[in-house]
Amino acid sequence: MKNKSVAFQFFKRSLITNMLTMLLPMLIVMLYSFFHIVRESGNNATRNNQVILSQVDSVFETFFTDIDNAYLILATDSDVSERLSEVFEEKEQSLNSIRFVEILSANFRNIVFTNSYVQNIYFYINNDDHKVLTTLNKRTTILSDAEFAHISEALSHDAGDDLWFEIYDASPLDIGRGGKTMQIYRRLYYRATRKTSGLIVYSINLEAFRKQIAASFPYNEQMLLLLDHEGNCFYDVAAEEAGGSVHAGDGISLAGDIDFEEADTAQITEALAADKHTVSLHGEKYVLTTLSSQRSYGLQYVLLTPVEKIYSYAAAFLLVSATLFLRVLIATAGIADFKTRSEYNKVSRVVDLLADPGAVSESNLDAPKRADPFSYIQFNIMKLFIEQDYLKMQNLQKNTQLKLSQIQALQHQINPHFLNNTLNIIYWKAIALGGGENECSSMIQSLSEVMRYSLSNPQEDARLSEEIVFIRKYISLMKQRFPNVFEEEIEIDQTCADLPIKKMLLQPLVENAINHGLRAKKEKGRLVIQATPCDNGVLISVFDDGAGISPDVLSDLRRSLQQVTDSVTDSAEEETHLSDQHIGLVNTHLRLVLAYGKEAGLTIESKEGEYTRFSFRIPN
Repeated sequence: MKNKSVAFQFFKRSLITNMLTMLLPMLIVMLYSFFHIVRESGNNATRNNQVILSQVDSVFETFFTDIDNAYLILATDSDVSERLSEVFEEKEQSLNSIRFVEILSANFRNIVFTNSYVQNIYFYINNDDHKVLTTLNKRTTILSDAEFAHISEALSHDAGDDLWFEIYDASPLDIGRGGKTMQIYRRLYYRATRKTSGLIVYSINLEAFRKQIAASFPYNEQMLLLLDHEGNCFYDVAAEEAGGSVHAGDGISLAGDIDFEEADTAQITEALAADKHTVSLHGEKYVLTTLSSQRSYGLQYVLLTPVEKIYSYAAAFLLVSATLFLRVLIATAGIADFKTRSEYNKVSRVVDLLADPGAVSESNLDAPKRADPFSYIQFNIMKLFIEQDYLKMQNLQKNTQLKLSQIQALQHQINPHFLNNTLNIIYWKAIALGGGENECSSMIQSLSEVMRYSLSNPQEDARLSEEIVFIRKYISLMKQRFPNVFEEEIEIDQTCADLPIKKMLLQPLVENAINHGLRAKKEKGRLVIQATPCDNGVLISVFDDGAGISPDVLSDLRRSLQQVTDSVTDSAEEETHLSDQHIGLVNTHLRLVLAYGKEAGLTIESKEGEYTRFSFRIPN
């Protein structure tokens, strides 16, 4: 039972270590990516919906602007309206009348021909022969009894409305190109009496309008509602099928397949009145996007977008991420179990050997064939018991047990290459879900490249240009972590680009400049990396205009660096004590001295509150 408890402790520690080194960063990246996709999906939907509503408003504004222009021609120029009235009264049109009709029609035919929505434009002024001017045909036409009855009905419309519109299955004047039609009416008046003298009628092809607007919808099952100045919806499916005039409370679904009812219209109207941004219809939640147009006679346009469609990419990403996370978790548990069994068996053999040293024989003294620390431990323990007497072994038993306890407390980390491969998988998934390179995929790629470079042998040489590429990636990640903290300037002389240099020399200096210099500065700082030729080598420096170093700390730091130099050149045994935040500087200085000599060591210049500069020289 005790052995099982110890084995479980080994497994638990190994599993926790693996999760912290692999699963936690993966979870952080996944969550950041998910919330970023959710935010961008919402922003894109809002932008797309506003563009669609602006297009709809532009179309209606064009309608009303054109009919207002037509009204101004007849209302402000009495000669035009009187001449048109005379044309209608003529039994047979003269050549001048025909030319007048053609000139007047020409002003509006371009609107009909260039706008796929406009079917025709009609001008009617009270006359005994029931004539109407049709701009599409450039001539006057005598209305049939049914057509004149429609004009008479329009003339008797509420006198308080100068402009209104109605919807029909086909043009009531039966002169246009057919199809579902919206008629826009503009009343004309006699100047002296302000009584109705006639009408301007715009015939709009709603089917063409429906198809073009619906084709621009980026999501399935979107709906567009058109509201009048009183907040009532007009032109719904029921009104289309029945034909005739518009009724308050009606609406239209341009998506095509959604059963839109009057109760739904009322529910949407209530949501708009309460200034809500979402509404639930038939068990599905929709986002409301609205646009009001004061110029277009108070019309309001409402676009309903299914929430499920907006965030479909985010949902797919979450599902893929959860599946991948679960698989990695299972793999992590399997690796932890394998490592536990292997290491526990090795430790058990060492413990058994220490418990019964008399069982050691010379036949056990074969040198280990594998570079396994546990095998070497066994070998040396056995050799110690055979070559020295048992009493001396008892005196050393305390130290041996201490070493054994240290061995039992070791925690091995998972090979970081597994995390690098996992980040590559997430990178391609982010590109696939986002439809191309995006901020999330760029961060993952930079992190993967930084890890791949840092995992290589630091004792190997790299070209200075390669080290700079790595530093740029590292700085990019730090700027994502600390936005608006600093701007970098990298000035590398081209003659120095191929200089051989030990890997990872610049990263500790850049990290120190950001964490202890620039982050402490209130305004945005500067990070400058330079490499310039000098006598017998290349001078490389890292400068920041951050918080600087206090004189006491600077003095201690320089003294510590000198101690490191002396310990290398004089084989001194003195131990250097320094705070953890400067360990990277000391290690970098030590690497420089060991690789290039004491003259290549790190030099520090700083003034508290103003700047800090680290520099070193690489010999040719």
